[in-house]
Amino acid sequence: MLLRYMQLAFMLALACWGLLGAAANLLAYSDGYSSVLFAFSMQGVQSAPALWRAVDNPLVIHLGFGFIWLSKLVMGVLCTVSALQMLQSIGLAAHEYRAAKRLGLAGAYVCMFMLFFGFIVISGTYFELWRDIEVMGYEASVYAFIYFGFLYGSVAVISDESQERNQ
Repeated sequence: MLLRYMQLAFMLALACWGLLGAAANLLAYSDGYSSVLFAFSMQGVQSAPALWRAVDNPLVIHLGFGFIWLSKLVMGVLCTVSALQMLQSIGLAAHEYRAAKRLGLAGAYVCMFMLFFGFIVISGTYFELWRDIEVMGYEASVYAFIYFGFLYGSVAVISDESQERNQ
């Protein structure tokens, strides 16, 4: 039973991270927009050989930032719903409790996808943000990796079914 409560605590933590992150991004929209603009316009990598990839179209920048914001919001909402379902099924059979975790795990995967695709594939690889270690590149990639790692670890804790096998 203790494992189930710890899994619930991790799900609530994921919900908080998603909802707080989405709220912070929305409240500081211009800062987030500026960060995405900085990455997409390749301002920090003016010596890169592939500057033709740079994008400064405001709609594309808004869509990029919207992808980040919406991913966090979806994760926060799905993890909140899942945490409530987990709480309701905490004393029930293993298959019912496992079913309660699914939405939240899906939400965490949404955010993990955003971090990998948005920060590593798009910003890091396509827009070569890795070249801009001094201003943003290194920091953005490191934080994406840290967030991804903690999300993955939380998913592993929540997904652990060793307790369910013994019931």
